Amino acid sequence: MKKFIIHTRAIPGRPKEESPFYLVEVEGEIITALEDPSVMLLPNREFRFKIMEPKFLHDSYGPAIYYSHSIYHTVEEARSVAESMVLSSFEFELRKHGTEINYVEVLEKCKKIEEIPL
Repeated sequence: MKKFIIHTRAIPGRPKEESPFYLVEVEGEIITALEDPSVMLLPNREFRFKIMEPKFLHDSYGPAIYYSHSIYHTVEEARSVAESMVLSSFEFELRKHGTEINYVEVLEKCKKIEEIPL
């Protein structure tokens, strides 16, 4: 099944940026209790998602495993969360260093959010 994640690290073959936000379309499957009985301990409506594609998300142990709070059903939902993450980073700088929030910079950073299709 196809879903979306927010990837905040560098992606192979793409130029590195200061703080990249990528909306990556992924192909994967929900992990069932037959595969891993520990999923039965998760709260109601939560799940683990095994990402089969793209391969750059795999680690040395095999396919990456994401929890349900990191999986988005539509690209619009993922974009909305990524934009709120960008704003939160500026709000953190305001609290930590007293740096004023420049909403032009917030909009510019939101425009840099890139979609990566399968």
